[in-house]
Amino acid sequence: MPESALNRPIAVFDAGIGSYAIVAEIQRRLPRQDVIYFARASFPYGSKDQTNSPR
Repeated sequence: MPESALNRPIAVFDAGIGSYAIVAEIQRRLPRQDVIYFARASFPYGSKDQTNSPR
């Protein structure tokens, strides 16, 4: 990968299903690459408790 490409971060938006595994793989393959990880603070279902979550 060209050095200039590493100057631009990769953004990953967490949808709640396995996206952190994607970040870990990016970091493993491109250890010098900056990654911005956007995660929801109310993971996984906002303010709902488990009784209101889909099964």
